[in-house]
Amino acid sequence: MNIFKVLIIYSLGVVAFPAFSQVEQSVDCFSQESNTPLRNLSKQDAPKISGSFYTAGHGKPAFGLTWASSYWPDRPGFNVNKTAPAKSGPKYDEWAEDTCRFNAYKAQDLLSGTMWCAGGSGKGIGEVLMGYIDLKKDHFYILPGVQDRREKFEAYSRPSEIIIHYLLPTKIGISQNGAAILSSAYYFSSQSIKLSSEPGYQEIKIDRYKELLRDADKDKSSKFGQNFALVAIEIVSVIEGKKVKDHACIAEIGNLEPEGSYKSFVMKE
Repeated sequence: MNIFKVLIIYSLGVVAFPAFSQVEQSVDCFSQESNTPLRNLSKQDAPKISGSFYTAGHGKPAFGLTWASSYWPDRPGFNVNKTAPAKSGPKYDEWAEDTCRFNAYKAQDLLSGTMWCAGGSGKGIGEVLMGYIDLKKDHFYILPGVQDRREKFEAYSRPSEIIIHYLLPTKIGISQNGAAILSSAYYFSSQSIKLSSEPGYQEIKIDRYKELLRDADKDKSSKFGQNFALVAIEIVSVIEGKKVKDHACIAEIGNLEPEGSYKSFVMKE
């Protein structure tokens, strides 16, 4: 086993986000921070990384910020007002939801036409998006860019070369809404991949899969009765889109669907 990089977990309700009262107020994504330390995973002496990872479906859209080093909140024809309305009522709730609409949870919604896009500068190079995978399979899938139609596929930038960082959560819990909570994770290994420029889900064979599964069986404490790993996709280079050039996008990461749904996917022309 190579040197572990321990991930320090914090309480989202105390440190990262305001505590929720009985009458919950929507939490916007503009007043919170993305998980920027993910950018340091490739560094030899990576600092400790804070974050508990609640999967999509938890019911708190702002929790999606922990799954990526940045995100782009806007889209062509959809620009979120950067100034919040009065902090009460449906207008504020709608605005708060819009600020989180395109964060990393879009890569967990099983839809080819929705996507996370990197924020910041540099066309997404160096940015990191995380997903989670079931270790019953020795592979997972990534859907680069936007792939509901050919026009959008060519319009948006997408990753070309990536580094996959594998992280093993040793505690897997269940939220009240049935989402998984992955925590107490450590760094396992990395893998470099050159993605195809063609459309479609791309199968990634997990490097050192048997070792990863062995360690997951040894270290886990899971209420789900199954093993998950976190996969952090670091963008090394991009295929530049014709229209949206500055924000590389990823539509999906995962392997939870039946194999046929990945193998039979055909992008609409």
